[in-house]
Amino acid sequence: MTLDAIYQYVRDVSNKDVAGNAFSPDQFNNLLEFENLELFQTHFQKAKALAAKNEIPLADVLFDSSDLRNFIAESTIDTGAINTAGGLSRMRRTYPTDFEYPISLIADNKPVDIKSAMELTRIRSGVLNQNFNEHPVAVQIDGAFELYPNNLTTLLLIYLKTPTTPYYDYCLGVTSDTEIFMPVGSRVVYTLPHAQYNLYNSLGVLLEWNVTHSYFNNSFPTGGDTYTSLTVELEWDDLQHMIIANRILEKLGVNLRAPEVTQYAMTQDK
Repeated sequence: MTLDAIYQYVRDVSNKDVAGNAFSPDQFNNLLEFENLELFQTHFQKAKALAAKNEIPLADVLFDSSDLRNFIAESTIDTGAINTAGGLSRMRRTYPTDFEYPISLIADNKPVDIKSAMELTRIRSGVLNQNFNEHPVAVQIDGAFELYPNNLTTLLLIYLKTPTTPYYDYCLGVTSDTEIFMPVGSRVVYTLPHAQYNLYNSLGVLLEWNVTHSYFNNSFPTGGDTYTSLTVELEWDDLQHMIIANRILEKLGVNLRAPEVTQYAMTQDK
């Protein structure tokens, strides 16, 4: 489902929120961001519980998780300069900005043993005794990896990332004053000779004549003025889209056992 389909579903089922106000795109974006992260944390906590119950590595559970598979990412980490701490030279690299949990780390084509901060003292005390060149070690501490040895040149991190924040962007029809969804990559362009803003998709195909967007407020239009959509779609599989939609409806006080909700969901599924 696209964000537009989810928005239309929530708006049509809820019709009015509990305060009697029409459900707006701004409300949708706020609830969407919250429920997106909540669903991610719910699945992540379930994965942790399953790993603990079966006494298996969490990384193995994450790799097998159909719910979280879309959030497994990889990043090449620049090794850069070497820092010194406590009289020992070490390599320290911060996590990617969307980092949630490390699954595996490869250094110079060798697997790296990832340790917790609690093991830092033992690792540092063993610098002179352990062959880190053959068995590299990374310690997670203060939002970064502390790496041993300090002469690594290539680092590939496989990790669980946090979801990208979804966003529903839209423009308004000038004559209808209705919200018009702006798909990813679509653009509102001021065109001549009609002297109006029109909405085009990422391939330049016209989607809607005569629209407006708050981006152009208080600006004098000139030929070629362009606004590109900020829409970001959900990264989940479609099944999770309906779960997020229903979680939003719950926040709006909608009774999800109502027959019209089931009927609408079945219609969309077909």
